[in-house]
Amino acid sequence: IITVAPTDLALFIKFSTLIPLRPGAIAQLSVGDFNKVQRTLFIPFDKANAKRKIPLGDQLFNFLEEATKNKLPKALIFTRSNGAPWEKHSWKKFKEIAKSAGINSAPTFYCIRHSVITDMIEQGTDYGTVAILAGTSIRIIEKNYRHLTASHSANALDRLALAQNKVA
Repeated sequence: IITVAPTDLALFIKFSTLIPLRPGAIAQLSVGDFNKVQRTLFIPFDKANAKRKIPLGDQLFNFLEEATKNKLPKALIFTRSNGAPWEKHSWKKFKEIAKSAGINSAPTFYCIRHSVITDMIEQGTDYGTVAILAGTSIRIIEKNYRHLTASHSANALDRLALAQNKVA
């Protein structure tokens, strides 16, 4: 999808694949929210006023460093090619772009957030960390994604059995 999207939307999509933020929160990020010295990103606007500061790994830091280059602190990090801010109606063309990329399930932009959360959980990230990054509660993460951890439970029991066998 990123390769067939216009450059402005491709950047917005790429960033969305790196962190489980809601599209509206991404659209409102300003350059000043990115702290290069502390290597953090402040999320000032999100659903339920979920303001938070997120420590950045190298990939996300490098992406933001490039995306904010030569921009003033009050400037939005992501804007449309005409300079306008991203708004809900302006990223709705995501479905069309996904279809042109050969994806027939008609995904919404919000699907990226769910995919990132799913990937984090499947990689073993704890619910608390996922909840903080996603700006939601552990209860909501558990309610919507608990089914993904069944294999984690089985693997944990296998590891426990292996450890017990080594001791015995």
